[in-house]
Amino acid sequence: MAFSSLFSYGITKPYPFRWFTPLVVVSFIILTVLFSLLNFVSTGYTLVVQESSNPNITVHSNVWMRHWPSFLTSKVQPTCQTVNLPVGSEFFTNQTALTYTLTDVWQPQAGGAGAGYGIAPSLTYYNNVMENCSVNSVEVDFSAMDRSANQFAYSEWGAVVRSYATCSLSGTNGTMKFNITQE
Repeated sequence: MAFSSLFSYGITKPYPFRWFTPLVVVSFIILTVLFSLLNFVSTGYTLVVQESSNPNITVHSNVWMRHWPSFLTSKVQPTCQTVNLPVGSEFFTNQTALTYTLTDVWQPQAGGAGAGYGIAPSLTYYNNVMENCSVNSVEVDFSAMDRSANQFAYSEWGAVVRSYATCSLSGTNGTMKFNITQE
């Protein structure tokens, strides 16, 4: 007499979800590739500071990033920062023939010519156009005896040309006037 047990079952049984294992493996590979790509796009770069003569084009030139969600591209969006030029600092414009030195900065107050001025220690610049520039004076200095032998060999007389100008700049703080010296 053969006894059959209630707890027995066949060694092989057909798996009810035939496509489950390949679907999990392929999904895992695709999600790993997508996660790695998004991780690289959002953090796999080195921030580099670049100077630009036209920051407005720099900010608006990356149109392709506008189609991505902002939480993925917030670190790679180009930004431009204002520059504070302190009084006494030297700078160049896009016409680099002359060195400019900022000598005075002030903000004209309302009320006419006798109202007074608000003096500022620096000029805030963010791609503003210098307007209403007027040359106050031009100075030419000739030097002869206090020069080195190399300078004498090049030219008998040394000349330094300076010009003094007053300009205005319209920015976020209103109109600022400033004096610059070109040498």
